Amino acid sequence: MKKIMLIFLVVTVLVLGQAAFADNFIAGTNTQGSNINQPRPQKSRFLRTYAAGFAVSPAEAKYALYADIDPSLGRRIFVRAEFQNPLAPGSPLSEEGEITVGQASLEVVSQPVRGLRRKHTYWVKVYLYETFDRQNPIDILTQNILSNVDSTGDRIVFKAVPAPQR
Repeated sequence: MKKIMLIFLVVTVLVLGQAAFADNFIAGTNTQGSNINQPRPQKSRFLRTYAAGFAVSPAEAKYALYADIDPSLGRRIFVRAEFQNPLAPGSPLSEEGEITVGQASLEVVSQPVRGLRRKHTYWVKVYLYETFDRQNPIDILTQNILSNVDSTGDRIVFKAVPAPQR
């Protein structure tokens, strides 16, 4: 009976784990134990990148940036993130959201992106605004990301790199 319960527990953990981690994170910034040639995490007035790269699955790749928020921000802030569009360099992809009072970290993820090439550097810009109309940013974080992902073909090809350490 104990053996059956243990097998059930292991299978449950594996199934739940697969659902929680369907996308793999491929680091594109320098983190402990990673490629020293990758761009260094950047810091702005209110944000500090601790990881940036790509969330990938067999069907798609998305930019992903994770940043700590300076506690002195202390108010509701509106966010616009722009992601370099490899297929149309003058037309970045963008996402909008907000930071709530007391929020400690920010995660910005793009819509699926095509045209990424391995060993090319791309940028993500995060703009912070005090007003909903998103005019006159109070802070801008620009983070370069070295791509280990190729999304130019029918399927996503990537080179696994060590997961970021915090």
